[in-house]
Amino acid sequence: MSAFSGIFKRAGAGAPRSEPVQRSAVAEIPSAYADFVGAANFECAPPMVLHNLCFPGTVEVLSDPAIPARLLGLVHESLAWELREPVPAGTTVEANSLVTRVVRGRGLTIEVTSAVVSNHGVHYIEKAVYFSRKLLQGTEFVREHPSVPTDWQAPAVPDLRAEFGVNDAGSLELGQLRPRARHTLTADAGRQWARISGDANPIHLSAIAARPFGFKSAIAHGIAIEAWVHHELGIDGANPASGATRFRAPTRIPNEIELVELEPHAYAVVESRTGRDLVHVRTRTNDLGTQTPSTEAPIETRIDSTGGSPVTTPIVIPRFQGRISSTELGRAVFSAAAEGEKDVLAAISAARNWRKQYREPVRQVSIVDDPARGSEVAQRGLDYIANNVTLADGIPLGQIAPTSGVPLGLRIVGRHMPRRELAIPYGGKRLEGEELDRQLTSWIAGGILTATAGDRIRQVARNPQWLNLSGATFGVIGAGAELAPTSFLLDYGAKVAGVIRPGSARLPSLTEVARNSAGTLDLSPAQASDVVGQTAAVAGWLIDRRPDVVVETLYAPGVDFLLLEMGADVIMAALAENTDAMPAWYGTPTDAYPIGERRERAGGVAYRPGKSAKLWRSRGSEAIADGVYNGIVDFQGPNYILAKRIGRWRATVLAAAGRPVSFNIAPMARTESVLISKTLIATYRGLDKLGLEPLDADTAAALMGTLLVWDYRNQREPGANFLTEAAIPSGLWSQDAAAQDVMKRAVLLGSGAFLR
Repeated sequence: MSAFSGIFKRAGAGAPRSEPVQRSAVAEIPSAYADFVGAANFECAPPMVLHNLCFPGTVEVLSDPAIPARLLGLVHESLAWELREPVPAGTTVEANSLVTRVVRGRGLTIEVTSAVVSNHGVHYIEKAVYFSRKLLQGTEFVREHPSVPTDWQAPAVPDLRAEFGVNDAGSLELGQLRPRARHTLTADAGRQWARISGDANPIHLSAIAARPFGFKSAIAHGIAIEAWVHHELGIDGANPASGATRFRAPTRIPNEIELVELEPHAYAVVESRTGRDLVHVRTRTNDLGTQTPSTEAPIETRIDSTGGSPVTTPIVIPRFQGRISSTELGRAVFSAAAEGEKDVLAAISAARNWRKQYREPVRQVSIVDDPARGSEVAQRGLDYIANNVTLADGIPLGQIAPTSGVPLGLRIVGRHMPRRELAIPYGGKRLEGEELDRQLTSWIAGGILTATAGDRIRQVARNPQWLNLSGATFGVIGAGAELAPTSFLLDYGAKVAGVIRPGSARLPSLTEVARNSAGTLDLSPAQASDVVGQTAAVAGWLIDRRPDVVVETLYAPGVDFLLLEMGADVIMAALAENTDAMPAWYGTPTDAYPIGERRERAGGVAYRPGKSAKLWRSRGSEAIADGVYNGIVDFQGPNYILAKRIGRWRATVLAAAGRPVSFNIAPMARTESVLISKTLIATYRGLDKLGLEPLDADTAAALMGTLLVWDYRNQREPGANFLTEAAIPSGLWSQDAAAQDVMKRAVLLGSGAFLR
């Protein structure tokens, strides 16, 4: 009977085959196989290549009229195998397949045993188990495969849920185990493996072909996933090995999967997005039963971009119900911070989709983490991160100790005389004296900066001796950032201890700036430059520089920003404990702040409702509710808001302890990250039309550097409004509408549209 006929057979008929189907084949390893699993080449046939040699015979024996199931109704449940003797590439072998068991129960279970043999004996044995819910008429039976030694015991098929338990979401309990490897299954993965293996079941080929069989999308071949797992574990066919796999759930494609080691020899393949366990694997290799190390680096290992030592302990996002999720981390951190605040916790709980609904719960958190109310909320949020976020090796962030004895790194001594007077670049000029004073007056009137910020900048201008920074050391975490004060401080003679990744695109320009300055720039060495991967070393290096001020100006897109800020907080906390340095942060105007119902806590920021105030109130949300300004905008995302909140909380805790801190709100600025986004370009154009003013990056950096100098020269115990007094909110805080609505209108105006 042909395989095609096996698809449509109506009932089992006749006696089942007693002798195996025998097929001669050459153990070739297609280049497509190596490409699929990510290998360079193979000298011997890996186990799943030998499985593929058995597959045509498997199809033929399952098509036997006596087997009471149709081919397309079969689900591959498990595979147990043993590679007894390696098969060098190019060897001619014989693949023998036979149905050795048919059992009825809740459905029909069919076992196909196959062996790959040559003149040298049996090389490979497997037992593949298939299941069908639809039973045809036919008999049960059990028989032996003549090529398989009678004493051969198939490896036990693992049920890792039974061994390790399940979480509250009903998936395999993984705790905080990290992925050993990740793999992206593209939309074409099923067709690729079909060409490699000959298994062209329609469910693997496309969503359209899979839908008639009850699947919304194409399903990856289980054997394709196992082949990738074997490659990651170093099972390349060159040594005897054995294993068993349970294909627990279909793997939809496209998808991203993770390989997680639960204990030696026990692995789960997990869907990254959901944390569902898809495949359970147990393997053993070589005669001693030890795992051959993978030739690939573990997922957590990264190589420093200058070719330095591997970084093996970065900060990692924890798992929630089996899946690694920064979104759920954000919900958990804000929930921990708001402990005991029933209304706030209710708002957090009501946000079922945190990624889309986080704005209102975070606004409510901003009511209770107000420094005027104390630092308990902030401390709880920081404690949650310290206890529940870890390095890749499992060490909680709260237990990281600074590394001592880190080398100095590169030192660059400037060759110019320091500036003596305050000068702010703006509109192609450098504003000084009366011209700067007039511009500050204009900015204050327009709400671009607060009156307090303007007054402090004027004080620095009127006290030029404050700008003599030749005896001061400033640590700058993120020294190459566009808004970092690095260049400003160097121009006035400061020593800057700058943390910057060696591979940063801004490193060459930063070193040139240092050479043409009046200051000294110490650049962190390669082993202490990665805030996420070398957190303890960066902290130790900065402590050894004995800074007077340490300012954190990091930014990165998406979850990378959150990881950076968690690392930076470990560093800032260590500096606060081990030095007298004044810690400093830059806030963002697009966050939620307690500024008071009449903006009385916002440093005298101007109120500019504009002609369309009533329209905005009717169509959008008001800017201030419960005394909190809601500046959160959707396109930033929950990772950004949590990242910015971490430094704010640390500042709140230190301020409550009487520690002088610097926390100034940076303006919206035309940085590179803005200028590459068409949406943000349109938004900034629209903001200009609304009378708001995003600033050029060099202007913003100089203004923020000036405010930092004021804080350095006027250190004192922070007041209740220290978060919002010295701010450059670009006009946002002066509006009647929440920033979300202002930004929407700005996009339309900047895109050439208009509101009626």
